[in-house]
Amino acid sequence: MAARYVSVFSLRGLAKYWELSPLLICLGGACTMGMTFSVYSLIHKSDVAVSRRQETPPWERVNIETPQKLWTMNIKYGKESPEVQKLREEIGSYKY
Repeated sequence: MAARYVSVFSLRGLAKYWELSPLLICLGGACTMGMTFSVYSLIHKSDVAVSRRQETPPWERVNIETPQKLWTMNIKYGKESPEVQKLREEIGSYKY
């Protein structure tokens, strides 16, 4: 009789080759974290544009009053320096 081939990735294969279970757990965790970060970036990041139908791109809808980083040191958002205001007045509107 011919011996049957047992797949390593089935439950019977994991029972036979139990040494591979930590490897499969690490690979499954890495794939899960990668997909989770991809979905998080797609939903929450302001530099990702999924829909072309919206009039303004997402990076122009960011509120400068709210911090976008997880941790900042003594930065006051929303208050521009006079030099930046002067440059914006000289340059004019960047929207066409």
